[in-house]
Amino acid sequence: MAEVYWIRLPEHKDITTEGYIGVSQNSTKRLNDHFSMLEQHRHENLHLTRAYNKYEKLTREVVLIGEEKYCYE
Repeated sequence: MAEVYWIRLPEHKDITTEGYIGVSQNSTKRLNDHFSMLEQHRHENLHLTRAYNKYEKLTREVVLIGEEKYCYE
C-alpha cells in the first residue's frame, strides 16, 4: 500500500494545480523528512522551499491510500 499526500497552503483548493503532491509507502516519515529538510534549508525542491520560506503555514494531508501503481496514476 502507498499514500498520496498533499503539501499546500490552507486556502488551496485545487490539488491538480496548487501545492506539492507526493507518493510514499510511509507518508508520515516522508512528510517529516520534507519539513525537516525545509527547516534546515536543504530541500531539493526550489518551489516548495520558496513557499515554505514565504508562508511557513503549509498544511499536509494524506488524500489517497491505495496500491502504489494506482497512487502514481
